[in-house]
Parts: sequence; C-alpha cells; structure tokens
Amino acid sequence: MTSLKNVEWKSKDGRAVKVIIEVTRKMVEDVAYADGWNLDLGKKPHESTKITLTLNDKVIDTVGYVSVINEQLYTAKDMATIRANNGYAKLGNAIINKEQYDNIMAAVAEATTEAEQDEEYKAHLEAKNQAKAVAEAAQKELEEEVIPEVVVDLYNKYGCEEKAWGDGSDEGWALLSKWMPYLEAQYGMSKEKAARLFGEAVREANFGINES
Repeated sequence: MTSLKNVEWKSKDGRAVKVIIEVTRKMVEDVAYADGWNLDLGKKPHESTKITLTLNDKVIDTVGYVSVINEQLYTAKDMATIRANNGYAKLGNAIINKEQYDNIMAAVAEATTEAEQDEEYKAHLEAKNQAKAVAEAAQKELEEEVIPEVVVDLYNKYGCEEKAWGDGSDEGWALLSKWMPYLEAQYGMSKEKAARLFGEAVREANFGINES
C-alpha cells in the first residue's frame, strides 16, 4: 500500500512550496536468479519513503529522510546564517525551520501508519513482532534462571562440556551440556570454547586451500 501526504507553505518571496510524502509498505515476490533458474523464495517486505520538495510545482529535490542540522558539520559563519533564517533541518540541500520540519515528520508518521495497513504487510509485521517477543522471553529466561552452584563450579573448572568429557567427568559433561545456554547467557562464553569454535571456523574456511 502507498500513502501520499502533502505539506505546503509560502516562501519568503511568495513562491508556493510543497513537500510530497510518499510512503510504501507492501510484500513483494522474492526471486533469486541462479544459473538460468528463477528460484521463488516467497515474499519479502518492501519499504520505501520518498520526500519530494517542489517550488511552484517544479521538483527541486527528492530524498528519503529529513535530518536535523548537525552544527558540527558547519562553520560558525554558516551556522550564524542558518540561525538568522530560523534553520532547523535539511531537506536535501534546502534549509527548513522547526515548524516545517515538525509538519513534515507528522505527515511522514501519518503516511507510514496508513501504508502499514496493507493486509499482507501487516500480517508480516505481526509475525515479526511475535517472533521477537518469543525470542526476548527465551533470552530473559536464560538470563534470569538460577543456575545450581555445582554447575557454576563445573563451568569455572572446565569452561566447556567437551573439556569435562575429556577429563572423564561424565556427570560434569551432562550438567554442563544441559546448563550451557544459561551459563553463556549469564557468564559469557568461556575462552576455551571460544578458541575451539574459532579454530573450527578457521579450519572450515581453509578446507582444501592448504592441502598439498
């Protein structure tokens, strides 16, 4: 769905200024092209925001966003000129004041809300938000579950389940395997495991390259 909004005012010399906001939110076909085959990957979200500045109906600039002026990017002389003209933000190369900026951003927000009512896109957002909520709940459980002291002691001793197994501690291996996601969420990955995973990644990346 595409939503259009306009924000209009008069310039100091009386010319008609119009800012056209066009926001699109929809699902589009996702096709991968490989060796002459078109692989249908289902649908993916398409999100675009186009802000067009016109002066007396002549297009001056088209951008994707309006940015508040960063004083660090300008000389003191330029900033003095900008302040004298109540400059607050930039739309392309044009300087606009705070009221104009606020009106444009309000129109962008309104257009975005409307565009997001596209049924397919809305369903995509709901599914994405639900998946995020599930992931956050799972992470919270990992971070807040009370880990038995004996397991923490084993973690401090071995650092990873593989090392406990190598030391002949079947019980240590079993406990660390069960609690490892909680341990890593609360204490971070051990140096031993990080080193092992890094070594495996390097070997996989170099597979066959250094073979004689």
